[in-house]
This record gives sequence, C-alpha cells and structure tokens, in this order.
Amino acid sequence: MAVSIEQLRNFAQQLGLKFKEVNNESLPSLVIDVPTETPRGIQELTILVKSYDNGEMFEATMVQFLPTELHQESEHKLQFLFYLLHKAWQTKFGTPEVDKDGEVRLLVEIPLVDAQMTLKQFERILKVATKTAVEIAVEGSQILMHGEMPESAGTDGDNRLRQVMVAMIEMVGSADGNVKLKQIADDDEYPEQIRLMARKLLDASSQAPDEL
Repeated sequence: MAVSIEQLRNFAQQLGLKFKEVNNESLPSLVIDVPTETPRGIQELTILVKSYDNGEMFEATMVQFLPTELHQESEHKLQFLFYLLHKAWQTKFGTPEVDKDGEVRLLVEIPLVDAQMTLKQFERILKVATKTAVEIAVEGSQILMHGEMPESAGTDGDNRLRQVMVAMIEMVGSADGNVKLKQIADDDEYPEQIRLMARKLLDASSQAPDEL
C-alpha cells in the first residue's frame, strides 16, 4: 500500500498538527488544522486528507477558507469563476473548485501507485495547499466584492494573460461579445488555454446569474 490512513495519522502526529478522524464518503479521513501565515497573522486552516484505491491515490481538500455566503451573495460570480481558472494554471498542483452551493475548495489529488509517500512529501503538500488557499481567499474575496481582477505579481507573460482575461470577461453579456468569444474558441491559432477560457465563458454566460 502506497499510503494508509494509519500512515497519514502518523505524519500528522510527527508534524505536531491537531486532527480528528471522520468518515468521508465511507472512507476514513483526517481533518487536520494547519497553522498558516495569513494577512491577519497565523491562523489554523482546515484540510481533509484521505487515501483510496488501496492506498494508491492520495487526496487533500482545503475547505472553509473563503466564506460560502460571500460567493452566494456576489454579483461577480462570472469574474470569480474565470479567476479560479487562471489560478488553476498558475498553481504547482491543486485544482480550485466551487460547487452549486457556492462552497469554494482546493483539491489536490496525487497518484502514488508503487511509490511510498514520505513525511517530507506530506508536509510539502500541506504547505503548498494552505499557501494557495490563502491567496485564493485574499484575491478571490476582492473579486467577489468588487468584480476586479487582482494585479498579477508574476512574469510579463502572466500579466499579458491577465489582460486577455479581463478583455474576454468584458465580452460576456452581449451578442457581439459572445460571437467574438466563439470565434476565439474555434480558432486554432490561439493558445489552447485562451480557447479553453473562451469556451468556459461561453458556457457560463449561457447560465442564469444565480446558477453561476
């Protein structure tokens, strides 16, 4: 077995982390509180970890780092959805998600197969996942409240991508804008990530605002 719930429990104990055991989707899981540096100081963020498929798959899910009510009541759900897509491309690993109830999560799935998880690897996953969750909480809350994309602190390429994102968001909501988005989605000369953005925006714009 690549990793077991007993090993995950042992890792948490070695790192001195508070945790409790729960059953999640009929699988034994650990809910771990991870002390994390945030703009408000050190706070404990919650992460759910488990293994399945005979220990060959490891999963960690960050929860409760951005208020569900903020998403539910926001008038800028489309901008936030697009921000999550961009964030997914930027992160080293992990996929940000939002469900129909407005709950935002960060999912990390790692196939182990014949590899054994180590304490160092486990600690690294927790550190990266919590750091990314803080970034999403800070940047995402600004978008949900004000509808503005955060300024990128990345490379010139990241900044150009952000400019394209903002321009594409502004296309949504009008017949001409949707025509342009479809042209981008179908044009092989655009990078695949830009075409994917266009398709996502077209899908999102076809939904009622309260369904986003």
